[in-house]
Amino acid sequence: MTGSGVPIRCFSYTPGRCAKLADKLFTGIRKGAVLKTDEYEPYNDIAQCYDLVHLGCWAHLRRYFIKAEENVPKAALSPALLATRFIMLIGKLFAP
Repeated sequence: MTGSGVPIRCFSYTPGRCAKLADKLFTGIRKGAVLKTDEYEPYNDIAQCYDLVHLGCWAHLRRYFIKAEENVPKAALSPALLATRFIMLIGKLFAP
């Protein structure tokens, strides 16, 4: 990072999720700033358009590992299963 001072965190609510609303929010943002979102597809275009670093949400990602784990036969479930290991690692991120 090349800035000085305290980083800014901006949380915004809009009554809809259309890209036009998000586009207004990010107009003028500095290139390389971080955009952390859920997996809503239009945010990929916003990040690319404004040259932002797009971070995903660990809680949303964790859901895919849970779905993967649910598709494994019960007899094959174990702590060594890759999906189970990722669920445990992501859980550590949220531990107090």
